[in-house]
Amino acid sequence: MGILFLNMLSGASLGSFACCMIIRLKAHRPVWGRSVCEHCGQVLKPADLIPVISYIRARGRCRYCGCRISPETMVFEGIGALAGLLFTVSRGW
Repeated sequence: MGILFLNMLSGASLGSFACCMIIRLKAHRPVWGRSVCEHCGQVLKPADLIPVISYIRARGRCRYCGCRISPETMVFEGIGALAGLLFTVSRGW
């Protein structure tokens, strides 16, 4: 059960990273640097960056300005978590 959770969390993290890079590239912003709120520019703390959990905990809004976070972030994280689940199951772990 532990390896399943770890692989799902890893997949969700990779999905979150991919989404972040896509958003930054589309906005012609540098891909390196700290994660910030798209609306207010507040630098996000580590607790704000936990895939899926932080989105649900904040009810899909920025903790600092209350602006809505794009649901595509959750979609990418969910797809990544599903990929981690499928990887684990396909390996028979």
